[in-house]
Amino acid sequence: MDGKSVTMSSSATLLRIIEDNMELLLDNFAAKIRNSKRQSFQAFLQDGLRTLAWSHLDPIIQSLRFDDDYLFVFFLDYASNRNAEAGLPIDDSLFTINTLSETLWELIADQCPPEEVYPTLHRLESILNKGKNGIAEKYLDQRDSLLRELRRSNTKLVSMANHRLEFLAKISHELKTPLTSVLAYSEQLQEPNLPSDIRQEFIGVVHSQSTKLLHLIEDLLDLSKHENEHTQMNMVKSDIQTVLEEAISTVEVRAREKDIQLKLEPCPDLPRVIMDPFRIQQVVWNLLTNAVKYNRPQGEVLVAAKRRGDELVVSVADNGIGIKDNDIDKIFATFHQTYEAIASNEGGAGLGLDIVRHFLSLHGGDVWVESQWGKGSTFFFSIPVNGPPLKERNEEESAVDEERSGDSSRAKRTKDSDKASSTT
Repeated sequence: MDGKSVTMSSSATLLRIIEDNMELLLDNFAAKIRNSKRQSFQAFLQDGLRTLAWSHLDPIIQSLRFDDDYLFVFFLDYASNRNAEAGLPIDDSLFTINTLSETLWELIADQCPPEEVYPTLHRLESILNKGKNGIAEKYLDQRDSLLRELRRSNTKLVSMANHRLEFLAKISHELKTPLTSVLAYSEQLQEPNLPSDIRQEFIGVVHSQSTKLLHLIEDLLDLSKHENEHTQMNMVKSDIQTVLEEAISTVEVRAREKDIQLKLEPCPDLPRVIMDPFRIQQVVWNLLTNAVKYNRPQGEVLVAAKRRGDELVVSVADNGIGIKDNDIDKIFATFHQTYEAIASNEGGAGLGLDIVRHFLSLHGGDVWVESQWGKGSTFFFSIPVNGPPLKERNEEESAVDEERSGDSSRAKRTKDSDKASSTT
């Protein structure tokens, strides 16, 4: 008898044994899996374990009927994918095949004629090995993929931990500095014999440092919303010139204190833009605040807007200290401040540009800067005239109204604090 005849004979024998003992096979397989105590199978009921056995037995049956071992690989690959979707790891698929193999070997040894035991077992081994190799290869690929993902996750977690530590150190310093001034000067104000002119000076310092604290806390609240993805948007068709004028009005007091002139270029014929006018006002306010903060006395800040295709582009230009080349790529990072910004002793935690970037991303926009060291900087931002992509717009339209009212109150507090500082 040639090899092909032996293969066909052993295939027929194996097929007959499986079909004649199907219920026994399924029950024995379920019992072995249940007794294994493997965690992945604990959620399976008896019927679920029998179904799992059938999903591996049926590919063997199809391979024997068509005398094609690779049918088992094809069907088993499908079954293992279904098992993975149900939460069964690939290494448990290997365990499943080994358990099924053990069950079949026991049945063959018990029911197969002695002269056919060896070729029948060899036939079974030929089919199962192809399936095991296929699953092992997929398991190794998955393991390597999981290891790479684990390394990426660990790197990200370390970065986040360092970020949090940096956050705590930076914010502790930024809060401590004005608080120390407030405490020191308020203690002096308790002196009954303090001259009135010095008292007024100390009151001004307390007010100034308290205002810095207020702005820092507001920045932190905005950043917290940013990180928790709870920023709510009120997208309406708005006039950009009105938004720019209102943003300028909130910075005028600070500009006058430093003898800096704010100018808005006329922007007629610009379209009304679908945007959250308060958020864009915050964007412009942050850019203007930086332009004033890092400008020289008797400097100038020029605000302009123009249409560029389907986008609106706004620029805020100053003739202040500028930004060094090696700092330009870093300034939009959270907490980053240039050495010159720190040396200017103007306060802040380096959060403003991060908030700018966040609000613009919600509009589907972008922000960038052009600067020459010692000559000034121009910050640009763009937003789509017709608003952000539809998906983003629908998500924002489902926002709760109470978030909007909270934002409006904070805007009023910010504007009132600037007005109050002009009367102090």
